[in-house]
Amino acid sequence: MKKNIQPILSVLTLLYFSTLVFLSYKNIKLNNFLDAIFELITIPFILLTIVLLVINFKKWSLEKWSLGTKSFLSILFLISSITLMVFATIYDI
Repeated sequence: MKKNIQPILSVLTLLYFSTLVFLSYKNIKLNNFLDAIFELITIPFILLTIVLLVINFKKWSLEKWSLGTKSFLSILFLISSITLMVFATIYDI
């Protein structure tokens, strides 16, 4: 199970940021409790994304930069979530 946690967390961060962008784009208003929960866990998710990216790059370098590894897949998900955050910020979604 320990080997599968990094790709799962990477997908989770992508889903979380996709949900935030979707809610913002569609102007869906949540109740105050859910807004507070989303606000409280956004910063830890950003930090988790950065930490996972560093860990997976280290792990991928130890695996001799092979494209068929779980580390590479995790890096793709993490770069996708970072790109989504950047585009959401630039285009003010």
